[in-house]
Amino acid sequence: DISGDEQTIGFKGQHKDKLRITSKAEGDGFQCDAICEDGYTWTFYFPNKAAPKKWLDKGLSTLHSRCMAMFDQLDSEYQNVLFNNLYLSARFAKAAYEHDKRVPTAHQSREGWKL
Repeated sequence: DISGDEQTIGFKGQHKDKLRITSKAEGDGFQCDAICEDGYTWTFYFPNKAAPKKWLDKGLSTLHSRCMAMFDQLDSEYQNVLFNNLYLSARFAKAAYEHDKRVPTAHQSREGWKL
């Protein structure tokens, strides 16, 4: 399994896309959506870049459209991607599974991971 979540890149300088992040130990910097496994980032998408129109046109949110664009980067089918609750919705889960890469998604609850 691989995981999808926000990733923060600490940055101390000045930049128009730098975010003030008080909730993370990394502190201020850049934030992106990322798909990772065992400490390695497979692919990422910065939210300041426009979400792909092809996924927006299918009725997905900008967040879910960015995730679908990251799925486009996967090199094999049926990579199970685990997300936290911020990312999941029934529409997104259905679109992910209907993606060319057939991406099953799951989320973590108090009882553990659920498909």
